[in-house]
Amino acid sequence: NVYHTNQTSGMTFLRAKDDGTMEFLLADDIGKIHRLFIQDDTLFSFTEIKFSDEVMEYLSDFPKLDFEEICYDRYTGEVYLTIEGNGDDHLLYHGICKLKFKDNDIFQDSVVKLEKLVFKPQEMFYSNLSPNIGYEGFASDENYFYLGLETIVTSEGSFSGHTMIKIADKNSLAIVKEISTENINISTVCGLYSDKNFSL
Repeated sequence: NVYHTNQTSGMTFLRAKDDGTMEFLLADDIGKIHRLFIQDDTLFSFTEIKFSDEVMEYLSDFPKLDFEEICYDRYTGEVYLTIEGNGDDHLLYHGICKLKFKDNDIFQDSVVKLEKLVFKPQEMFYSNLSPNIGYEGFASDENYFYLGLETIVTSEGSFSGHTMIKIADKNSLAIVKEISTENINISTVCGLYSDKNFSL
């Protein structure tokens, strides 16, 4: 009908239902999350995920609701959302949040809480973040989170032509490794998926 996404930034696969319908979650960079169903490759339907008053209150001070990546961790059943910071105090708003769905059920159409993850060391997490330049890729395997930075900005304010992928322990949220893409022909990260352990 007339329902559509505005600007899809992230997409994650949840499940294939018994009738073959594939179910996804989409992150929209205007501050919305949608549920997408695809049946027989050509039949699509969308529904909007609603936010509780608590979530709306948490987001109310953001200069822009700039949702980017959404990730379903198939090992834990959790869903994560990256948000880019904007404005003069952009570092206050950059973050990766765990979504808590109504009744702890990711198939419910209501998010009742956002829990911001605190990665350590925080200086490493926040390094190279700029207004409207943040983590546009996020993925998980059994033991690690992978955080893909959109780009590293040059001193002149332009894209540098390379970026950084940070790897964090899922239990401690400690960043254990940084990988520069400067020598592997990756200029930007706009999404990540881990197909198996230690693989992106």
